[in-house]
Amino acid sequence: MRNPTLVIAIIMGAITPTAAHAADTKAGYVAPRTEYGQPDLRGVWNFSSDTPLERPARYKDREFMTREEWDASHQQRRDRAQANERDRRGLNNSPVGGYDEFWTESLAQSPNLRTSLIIDPPDGRLPPLQPGVKTQNGGLGPDVPGERPVRFRVGGIAKDGPEDRGLSERC
Repeated sequence: MRNPTLVIAIIMGAITPTAAHAADTKAGYVAPRTEYGQPDLRGVWNFSSDTPLERPARYKDREFMTREEWDASHQQRRDRAQANERDRRGLNNSPVGGYDEFWTESLAQSPNLRTSLIIDPPDGRLPPLQPGVKTQNGGLGPDVPGERPVRFRVGGIAKDGPEDRGLSERC
């Protein structure tokens, strides 16, 4: 070996990024924050998953379903989509109609065996509301007392401007 320093430099160059990555994933990792100090959740969020928000009761405490269960549920979706297509064509023999399956990736995505989008608590269910916590659901009825920003979809806190209305009315 003519240049052991070069060999050592090459080995260290290959090991250092792996060690740095391992250090990032340990307990010292700090999640990125926005300029306001909140967790940075910016990015592309895909809403077309066929995984339910809450875990269905039939899966109990199982975080993942089996491949056979996934295959069976997707076969049911395929059958339902074909039946809907037959129903639409039966009315006027036209392929124009519903397009709901287009907007979900359920028939085209690779298997996602997760039983719910909620991963904590471990049962995959929304925790119960705590007593004394004020909730605002909005609605088409009278305005709900509150303050800006309006944090519900429908209804509002007043009718003075778009800032006082829910998301569906500001759209």
